[in-house]
Amino acid sequence: MSRKIVYMNNAGQAQLDQSVVAAGIACVQKPAWEMDAEEDAKIVRTLFAQMIHASPTNIAIMPSTAFAITLAAHNLKFQLEGQKGRILVLQDQMCSAVYPWEHLCSRSGGYLELDIVSYPSASTTWTEKVITHLKNGQDKILVACLPPLHWADGALLDLVEISKICRDIGAFLVVDATQAVGVYPCDISLFSPALLACSVHKWLRGPSGASLVYIDPKLQNTWEPLDQHGRSRKVAGMAIWNAAKDGMGPQGYPQEFVTDARRFDSGGKPSPFLLPMLRKSMLKVIEVDIEKIQSLLKDRMMPLLDWADKHELWTPSVHAYHLIGIRANTMYILLSDAGRFGFPRISTPPRKTYKN
Repeated sequence: MSRKIVYMNNAGQAQLDQSVVAAGIACVQKPAWEMDAEEDAKIVRTLFAQMIHASPTNIAIMPSTAFAITLAAHNLKFQLEGQKGRILVLQDQMCSAVYPWEHLCSRSGGYLELDIVSYPSASTTWTEKVITHLKNGQDKILVACLPPLHWADGALLDLVEISKICRDIGAFLVVDATQAVGVYPCDISLFSPALLACSVHKWLRGPSGASLVYIDPKLQNTWEPLDQHGRSRKVAGMAIWNAAKDGMGPQGYPQEFVTDARRFDSGGKPSPFLLPMLRKSMLKVIEVDIEKIQSLLKDRMMPLLDWADKHELWTPSVHAYHLIGIRANTMYILLSDAGRFGFPRISTPPRKTYKN
């Protein structure tokens, strides 16, 4: 990318580093018999586990965060059977983390319903509103599906405090951390989710097509995968079963799953193209101190925040610095007065220019 370009949509799709692109090209050019992404999958699990302070054995590789949240909804359906209660989500939360619960509620025979927490006022926060919903209401909250920060405006949620209430009332905490892992601190040991998913094409700076998923080890032996395939199976004395080499027995193919989160890997894994690219991008991400990222971005974003304050525009009172939303009914007036019909121009500090 030219140094004259400022790319401001990493929260939507990361711009791939040239080394990541090169890794993908190298994979495409390999002979088919040399394509083996198992080692890449192992390293990707290890890197993601390091980022969220988990064990690699509790990390699964899935095609999307929607797939991961659907896995949680599918399995919690059995654990919640016969219970009447609510599934808590946020207003305008990313739809991949909401549709699976809508589907679950629609098939529950009236036992389950969605509880949508509305945007907080200027004097409150998402955390305060969520905790109020968890503690109040006629029907118990059975599941809270939440992000570390809202994808629309970067407003933060204190998952540590929220998780304490979830434990007190016996609610499962499911987390879509797509807008956090890789750019904002995310330590699952502090809030113990049942499941945490992170799409790889944003702050992990990888290509589209995968989500890395933590699954609580206490749930792994009782949950079932969404799809059935050979790479998740094992037989006695073998680390993993191979349909091409080991054949079918008198009762069919082996039924026993591997003993860790790999049992939840989707059947499309391993991808000989995606995983080597993701490995390369994550190795770059993990080199950077996340606390320093937020500090640096705070300095860079101050012109925007000062501008918003000057024009009496609303920004979240508690927010991250890699993703900030501005909300105002008068925004269109400001844009019109400026003769612009897109985002308002944000000035940035002077910097050196480079010749092409």
